[in-house]
This record gives sequence, C-alpha cells and structure tokens, in this order.
Amino acid sequence: MGDSVAGPRSMRGSLLGSIAFLILAVTLSSCFAGEVKNQKIDGPYRLIAIDSSQDMSISYALDKGDAIGRIGPTVLSYGFNQDYIVGMTKDSHGVAQYFYIVRSLDGPYVDPSVSVHGPFSTKAFAVETVRLKLPRVDHATSL
Repeated sequence: MGDSVAGPRSMRGSLLGSIAFLILAVTLSSCFAGEVKNQKIDGPYRLIAIDSSQDMSISYALDKGDAIGRIGPTVLSYGFNQDYIVGMTKDSHGVAQYFYIVRSLDGPYVDPSVSVHGPFSTKAFAVETVRLKLPRVDHATSL
C-alpha cells in the first residue's frame, strides 16, 4: 500500500515549478550575458566589450559600475601613460585610425569632444606621438 500515484494536481505543481525555474534561469543569464569584457586600463579607464569583441571600446568608468564610451567601438590596441590614453581602431575599409584622450581634460561629466582627439591616420598619429610624447599603442585587445 505504500505506492502512490501522482495525480493531476501534483503534476501541475511540478510543471509550474519547472516553468518558474526556467524563467528565472533565463532571466538571470540574460542579465550577465551581455558583458564580454570589462578590464581596467588605468585610473578610471576601462576596456569594455558588450555582447562581442566587435564592441570593444575604451570607456571612462563612473560610480555604480556605469561607464561612458571614449574610443571605439572595436578598439584593437591601446596604450597609456600618466597624461594620455591612446587607442587604435579600423574604419569600415580596414584602415587604421588612431585616437588619444587628454587625461587632464577628461572627467565623468566632460563631453568627449573636449578630451578625445582623432581619428588620425597612421602618419598623422606618428606626428602627434612625437609632438605630444604619446604612449605607444602596444597593448593588443583580446577576449
């Protein structure tokens, strides 16, 4: 007599529990699935990719985990020193473009047009590098 057969009521409860678990799992995974990379560069600057490496950008970190984009998307390499953050991207034709951020002019509420300069061609960026003593663009980005 110890055998019991699950009736429609217990099956329905089990099914509802499974559906609730599935909804919770999907909801939680979607909250964390978007950010692929969030790596500190220096100070408030971070290398951030959302969804894929195609979205890699250099951003200025704000309080509470938010950030404001500065260079990118698709930063392929970067460099930094106490005065500048530099980054290299490629345009839609695959041509290298260079940017630099003047750190002393940047801040959480600064319009990027004030502190971010570029795009520069490889040749023009070489001139800026000598003129301003910009750091080398020698850190490759990867996931």
